[in-house]
Amino acid sequence: MIARAKDSIFKSDGMGTRHEKLYSQYAKDLRVVKVAAERWWRSLLLAVEDKAKDAARAAQAVQLRWPAGAPSHPRVIAVLRKYWIECEELNRQLMEEDQQHGSKPDMEEEDEEGEEESPVPAKDFLTEFLLDGKNDKLAEFLFPLTYWPIGREEENESDDVAGAARRPSPSASDSPPGDEWQVRARALISAVRDLAIPNQPRANTKGSPSHRELFTSYVKRLRRHKTIADSWWNDLIEAQEESTGDRGQAIENVIARRPVGPASHPLVVGTVRKHWLEVAKLNQQSPEPSRVAPEEFVLEWLIQNRQHDLARTLASYPFWPLGMNVQGEWV
Repeated sequence: MIARAKDSIFKSDGMGTRHEKLYSQYAKDLRVVKVAAERWWRSLLLAVEDKAKDAARAAQAVQLRWPAGAPSHPRVIAVLRKYWIECEELNRQLMEEDQQHGSKPDMEEEDEEGEEESPVPAKDFLTEFLLDGKNDKLAEFLFPLTYWPIGREEENESDDVAGAARRPSPSASDSPPGDEWQVRARALISAVRDLAIPNQPRANTKGSPSHRELFTSYVKRLRRHKTIADSWWNDLIEAQEESTGDRGQAIENVIARRPVGPASHPLVVGTVRKHWLEVAKLNQQSPEPSRVAPEEFVLEWLIQNRQHDLARTLASYPFWPLGMNVQGEWV
């Protein structure tokens, strides 16, 4: 049974359930990165305004690179990812314990202190539970984030692979109409330069043969997962259309709930993350001139190789689904 109300993770006697203990650490860590991210955001705005002749225009450029602002800083993303994963792991443990004890599926498990304890949806754990009267400002801080930067690498039975195969996909060389997506893509790529990253690779490098080999596998994997994501997106629209009877309204409803579009599908997020981190690891083994900026690898290289439909999909990200630790390393 999945707990739906935040009160279900708190014990009346003051002794915390495992979710409550995890939640307390999450709120503590989120406060720390919130302060750091807000400080970074203020410094970034001041820096660009000082250098620019037109301060207002410079501020607009920063907003274009970082439309979600301070909450999208990679250190915040790292905390969200860490506690999403830990919450899901705890849920898995509770469900295993439930099965081992022979409990019925609709019964709540009791923890070692005798208190009822149930699995909690990770998205609720990270957001709704912050509205507890003590951490409302943390919930407000996270509000601009429009998708969950979690992702997964492996396909599962819920992915409509067969359905995706039946749907036509755009040609890789088709140039999408308009250039708005390209403006967004350039901003997303350049946003990484606003971060303090140790040994940051130079821009516009060609990489090593290993980088180029990795790129080939990246395109193949991303294309497959984009096709699955497109099928999922069309299914969402069709379900809404059945409900509303209006195709246009159905599309508006789906976009309102998932403004990032097919790029927010966990497989697309997972593919971007997987190859970004592999590039970062490969860079550590490569001489400086051969290192490639991960953001250029996952997006700029798509544009250069005329994989425009893939690039356009990723350009809808308001921020990259990557975290960063205190040492400035991608996680």
